[in-house]
Amino acid sequence: MEKVKVAQVITRMDWAGSADIVRILTENLDKDKYEIKLIVGKSKNLTPKNKRFLECFRDN
Repeated sequence: MEKVKVAQVITRMDWAGSADIVRILTENLDKDKYEIKLIVGKSKNLTPKNKRFLECFRDN
């Protein structure tokens, strides 16, 4: 079965709230069913959780 393509788009990942929602939704999507792309604008003050999360998507 072909994976469903999902693009998560957010302007910045350096504030809680919307950044946390994008991270939580993306982390909990079934990687066997979904091909996930993350599109993020420039972020300055990343939380440690969001920094680790974004490192998983580097070069994607």
